[in-house]
Amino acid sequence: MTVESPVTKALMASVTAIVTVWLVVILAWTEAPFAITFDDAFYYVGIARNIAEGNGSTFDGINPTNGYHPLWMLVCVGAFLVGLDGMAAVRTLLAVQVLAYGAALVAIVQIVARFTDGWPKGRARRPASLKAGALLLAATFALVAGNPFVVKTFVNGLETGISGVILALLLWWGVRADGQWLSGLTVRQRLGVSGLLSLAFLARTDAAFLLACISAGVAVEWMRMRPRPNRQVAELLTLPGVTAVVYLASNSRIYGGALQVSGLVKRAEPTVGNVGAFLGFVAVAALVQRLGILRLHATTLTAGITARPATIRSSPARFARTGQFVHRTSWFASFCILLVGYYLTLQTQIWLWYFCPVVLYLLALLPLATADFAEEAFRTAKKQVRANRALLPVWVMLAVPLLIAFLITGRQFADPNLRSIQIANADAGAWIDANLPPDAVLAAWDAGALGFFSRRSVINLDGVVNSRAYYDASRQGPKALRSFLSCRSVRYIANHGGNESGEDPGIREFISELYGSDAGRDARLVHTQPFVYSGITTGSAGTADGLRELAVHVYEIPADAARPVGPCP
Repeated sequence: MTVESPVTKALMASVTAIVTVWLVVILAWTEAPFAITFDDAFYYVGIARNIAEGNGSTFDGINPTNGYHPLWMLVCVGAFLVGLDGMAAVRTLLAVQVLAYGAALVAIVQIVARFTDGWPKGRARRPASLKAGALLLAATFALVAGNPFVVKTFVNGLETGISGVILALLLWWGVRADGQWLSGLTVRQRLGVSGLLSLAFLARTDAAFLLACISAGVAVEWMRMRPRPNRQVAELLTLPGVTAVVYLASNSRIYGGALQVSGLVKRAEPTVGNVGAFLGFVAVAALVQRLGILRLHATTLTAGITARPATIRSSPARFARTGQFVHRTSWFASFCILLVGYYLTLQTQIWLWYFCPVVLYLLALLPLATADFAEEAFRTAKKQVRANRALLPVWVMLAVPLLIAFLITGRQFADPNLRSIQIANADAGAWIDANLPPDAVLAAWDAGALGFFSRRSVINLDGVVNSRAYYDASRQGPKALRSFLSCRSVRYIANHGGNESGEDPGIREFISELYGSDAGRDARLVHTQPFVYSGITTGSAGTADGLRELAVHVYEIPADAARPVGPCP
C-alpha cells in the first residue's frame, strides 16, 4: 500500500486529529495534568528536579533511589535543565508524550498499510467500496486510539510515554522483517533494531521479556540457517545484552542491589501457586510463538523466504490479514502474554500503564480485524447493494459499541471527582510550602504530588522511590522503621485518606505503632485538605471504591517521640 492510498490517508487523518485534540487538551485545560497523570508521575519530575539542581538521584533530597526507569528520567531532567519547573515542566512533558504517542500511531498505520495492500479483494475492490471501507477503518481506529483511557495508557507523565513509541517501532521492524530478524534485515537494520532493543530496556526494564521472546525466535532461525549466522546474532543482541548487564551492575554498585527498589517493593512473595501460575503463562507464550514460527516457516519451504503481506491479496482464507499479522508478530504476542502473567502473578500492584504493550498490540490488531470484517461483508453482500449499506452490520458490530465506550470513558475522564485526589495532594503540597519550615521533613505513602508541590523533603513510605536501606528497614519491623525515620528528622506524617470527624484514624494508628500510643494520641493535626473522590484508593484509609469524602491530612509528631532513640547509622 502506498502513502496515497485511501486507507492510509484516512488512518493518518485520524492520527492527526487525535494528536491535535490531545495537544489542545494538555496545553489549554488547566486541570488536564491532574486528570491524565498518576501520582507516580510526580515522582519522576520530583527526582528530575533534584538531579537537575545537583542533588543527585533522590526524591526527598535525603535518600538515594533508583525507583524509576532511566530513559524517561533523562527526558524529564532535560525539561528542568532548560529552565522549566512546576506545572510548566509537567505540561511540557505531557505534550512531548502526546507527540510520542502520535509517532507510535504512525508506526501502527504503516503496519496496517502493509497488511491491507490490495484491500478489499475481488469485486469489492471498487472506488466506492474502498472509500467506504477506509472511512470505517479510520472511524474505529480513532474511537479506540483517541479514547481517553487508551491515551492515558501512553500519555500519563510516566515512562510509557517513550516506551510506547520504541515498542511501536520494534513492532514495525518486526513486521518488515516478517519475524526473520537474521535473514529479513540488512546489517544496518539489525544494528538499528539492536539500538531500539537497548532503548526499550532502558525505557521499561520489563522489556527484558521482549528481548527473551525475540531471542527465542532468533535461536530457531539460527538453527535453520547454514552456515550459522553468528555475526548476525551478535549484531542484533550484543548491544541490548551489554546494556542490561551494565545497567544492573551499576545499580548494584550505586544503590546496593541490581534491581530497582520499586520492583522489590511491589514483588509478591514466591509461592508454589503464583510461580506455577506464571509458568503457565510462560507455556502459553511459548506455544503462541512456536505456532507463529511454524506457520511462518511453512510458507517459506518452497520460496526460501517468508511470504510478504502482499500475498494476502491472493489468499482465499477469511480474516487472512488478522491471522497473518498474528503469525508474523507472534514474538510480540508472546511478550504481551508474559507481561500480563508477570504482573498478575508475581507483582502485588496492577496499574493501567503496565499493560502499554498489550494496548499497543491491540491498536494494530483492531484495524486489521475491521478490514477483514468489512471484506467479509462486501463478499457476502448482493451485487446491487451499495458499499455503505454492505458495511452497515460492521458499523453496528464495531463502531457503535466503540462510540458508546468513548462517550462513557470520556465522561469519566472529565469527572472532577476523579482528578480531585491529585488536585488535593497538590493543594496540600502548596500549603506545606507556604506554612511549614523550610527544613521540615515529612513522610507520606502517596508522596508524588505532595512532595513535588511542597518543595520539602517528603520521604516515600511506600518505598517505591526510597532507598534500599528503607526497603530493608521496613521489613525489619516498627523499631527499625522508626529508627530510619527518626534519624532523618521526620516530624510530619501526611497522606490522603478517610475523613472521620476531620481526622484520619489510619495515620494516628501508624504513629502509635511506630512511636507509641502516647505519640499517636498527642500527634497534632496541622492541616486538612478535604475533597470528594470517586475511584479506588489504597493507603492509610485501606482499599475502597465509590464516591466518598476524603481529605489530605498533615500530622505533626510530638518532638520527644520524633527524636532518635539510639545511634543513627
